[in-house]
Amino acid sequence: MCWRIVFTGLPEPSLSLEAAIGSGTNDPGSLLSPEVIRSFLPLIEQLGIATVEQVQIETLRERVRAEIMAIGAVTILPALIGAWTKLRNNWRPSERGLPVIPPRRPPNLDTA
Repeated sequence: MCWRIVFTGLPEPSLSLEAAIGSGTNDPGSLLSPEVIRSFLPLIEQLGIATVEQVQIETLRERVRAEIMAIGAVTILPALIGAWTKLRNNWRPSERGLPVIPPRRPPNLDTA
């Protein structure tokens, strides 16, 4: 990722990596996992993996949390990577062969 930003002619970026981690009542996995399953529920049913009745989506969060607490597990959500850079005063995209995109004007809502 870093080389892509530098390749564009932008200054070298600052990078960060963060992942939520927790256990017990502060467990992030029991909050996110049921919502991920909920979004995949039509596909889960279509592929014959389980039915809506078998998944019991409305109680899945509580069941996942109870299981995590029962075994003393720690859950870690996927890591998220961020990158940002600060433009120097003399940075000009046109000097680096990059297209200059003019700023967009908001639509005039007064004319109807």
